[in-house]
Amino acid sequence: MTNTTNETIVYSRAVAYQLRLQGFKIIRVGVNPSCPQYDCYYFNNTPDFQQALQAAVELVREAKQND
Repeated sequence: MTNTTNETIVYSRAVAYQLRLQGFKIIRVGVNPSCPQYDCYYFNNTPDFQQALQAAVELVREAKQND
C-alpha cells in the first residue's frame, strides 16, 4: 500500500474487497505498475480508513494461513 496526497493505493483485491464490505468506496481502479495483469485500487485516505486497512490486511493474512 502506498500513500499519496489524499489517497491510499491497495494492491490486493482481497483487501480491497474487505474494505468495500466495511463501506469504503473505491475512488478509481488502475493498472498495477509492477504487475500490469493486475489492478490496484484507490481509496480516500482517512484515519478511519487506515484502521480498517490494518484490520483488513490482518484478516486476509489469517485467511491465507488457514488455507
